Amino acid sequence: MENSPLPPVGGLNIILDANDNAICITETTKVYVCRFNEVSEEYAFLEAEGDRSLEYWKNVHKTFFTDVMHENDKSFDDEMFVVCKEFIVIHK
Repeated sequence: MENSPLPPVGGLNIILDANDNAICITETTKVYVCRFNEVSEEYAFLEAEGDRSLEYWKNVHKTFFTDVMHENDKSFDDEMFVVCKEFIVIHK
């Protein structure tokens, strides 16, 4: 949400599966902010969800952001800013 700090480049994350088992460690390589409707096809592909298309990314994330915004008494807007984070897997 607003005023939250951006994840730091170089930051490490432990990725968990659906059963809370650690599956890998990632390192953040790039962080940037853009409007939801300006997320690129390249970013959607890199995120590697579904069929990796921008259309799939937008559909899934619109649902997610709509729910999160509703929980915070706000409305989804495709002009809102989102944080895009790229990373590499450094340990499996």
